[in-house]
Amino acid sequence: YDLIGDQLIPMRILGTEYVTGGGFFYLVATEDSTLINISYTNYSGEISTIDTILNRGKTLGIVDLVDKPLENSFHILTSVPTYIFLIKQLGYEYGGSAIPAINCTGSRHISVANTAEETLIFEVVTKTENAKNFMLNGVSYNFGDSANSNNWFYGYAYLNAQDYPLNK
Repeated sequence: YDLIGDQLIPMRILGTEYVTGGGFFYLVATEDSTLINISYTNYSGEISTIDTILNRGKTLGIVDLVDKPLENSFHILTSVPTYIFLIKQLGYEYGGSAIPAINCTGSRHISVANTAEETLIFEVVTKTENAKNFMLNGVSYNFGDSANSNNWFYGYAYLNAQDYPLNK
């Protein structure tokens, strides 16, 4: 069994704009009459949208949509600060995390430990002009021509576990 959870986030640092990839995600409204707009590029290359209204404490769940490629991002706009929780699956394992709003500055350096002989999946969100500025183990790394959404770049990449030794 996998237990999934994350820290509680103060409402003062929630946002109204988010970019995230596939998986399941849940939006929780903090005020009545919260306007929600979710857009993504479908398999036909067209923009699809989901528009709805949530009241305080109500949740909208989005599951991988049959018309959305996994590597394409969701662009989420809300009328007031809103919680978003993402759940991802790798094989039979699940993990979850609160999604930071797009205006979160994030980290300039991260480290990842490979603890299983599994393919590693990296997802990044950055300003479009930073999309080609990534390095992996000291070498330039290109996330490709992934989706751009309102000046934000969403990159999705598989890394072969054989290239990254276990527990290093």
